Amino acid sequence: IGQVELVETLSHSGVFKGRVTVTHADEDGDGDQLNAIPARYGDRFVVRYTGGASPLERQIEVHKGADGDVLPFTKRFKDPDIAVRTQFSIAEAHFEMAKKHRALAKDAAKNNNEEQEQRLLAVSRTEIALAKKLLDEALRDFPDNTIRAQSDYLLAELEMEYGNDAATEEAKQKAYDRAINKFGNIVANYPESEYAPRAQFKKALAYHKKGKLKRASEEYVKLSYQYPDSEYVAETIAHLGRYYLTRGALLTRQADQVKDPVEAERLRLEAKSEFETAGSVFAKLRERFPTHSLASKTTVLAGMCLMRAGAWDMAIEKLDSVIENTELDAPQLKAEAMYWKGDTLLRKIAAGQGGPDDAAEAYRTFKQLVWDYPDTKWAKYARGRLIDEEALQGVEE
Repeated sequence: IGQVELVETLSHSGVFKGRVTVTHADEDGDGDQLNAIPARYGDRFVVRYTGGASPLERQIEVHKGADGDVLPFTKRFKDPDIAVRTQFSIAEAHFEMAKKHRALAKDAAKNNNEEQEQRLLAVSRTEIALAKKLLDEALRDFPDNTIRAQSDYLLAELEMEYGNDAATEEAKQKAYDRAINKFGNIVANYPESEYAPRAQFKKALAYHKKGKLKRASEEYVKLSYQYPDSEYVAETIAHLGRYYLTRGALLTRQADQVKDPVEAERLRLEAKSEFETAGSVFAKLRERFPTHSLASKTTVLAGMCLMRAGAWDMAIEKLDSVIENTELDAPQLKAEAMYWKGDTLLRKIAAGQGGPDDAAEAYRTFKQLVWDYPDTKWAKYARGRLIDEEALQGVEE
């Protein structure tokens, strides 16, 4: 709460106080609060008093929730485990603050506040350096400690953060390479620790960030084989599916640009195979992890990939499993599944493998989408298809 105190200096002067509540600008309902001022970190607002002989004006900068500092302290511990864990916790706190400041920097960039963005990124880099210094000291002083795997893992994550913050592509690539080496060492040196599967996943992710998608997919596969029960396997499946989906889309673009019809057909067949593989991989996530947050989304992606592979009936089966899931509360996702089901049916007809029943089903699907989810972008697309598609003309009659 920001308190504004206004003091008059005339013979009848008194002290007048007013209260305002500083609320976050992105939260709903800010305007409903009495004397509420919506603001973001770093914003300034002006307090002005105009009742006296000359107006009084002051600026107030908003720092709420982002003005804390983490300071290491000196203390001797009898138990070395407690000592290193304390030092490790302080380093972790610096690391978490660095991530928060990077997120705030992204918000500043969205608001075109370059000065604030650079300042926050500088703070983030300082915090990362402090965290790394503390971890290096902990590993130097306690090389045989039982939490070394955890320390090594956090150091590797710090390298990833350096890569994310790097100003040049060369610095970015070098930081990711260092992270890859550190994550690889964790898997090799502590294969039974809880950090081994995490490190294997992050190693694959680092290759992904470097743009080496094939190598990343190989590392994702290693995780699935070495740690089949890991919580990261579901995300691994999603990344693998996206790898094959990206490959299929790339080959399709190449086929469209090639003038040689034989070469173009070869590329399209290869793309079809990649899409089919992507659909199969995406479908596995729901089979293995039916309650995972990505299960329904990857099922829709599986249907889209199978559609692009020309496996019309399999695609419709996957999309129907999302549309007909009464326990799924995801209107946008269901609307998307319905749109692609209608699209798949029309593609099937265009390929000469569909008939009047498929046209009727496509019409019903688009109509249901418009009725059930009228405010979604997919309903907008469906309305256009109902009007423009020749195969749907006369279906209602």
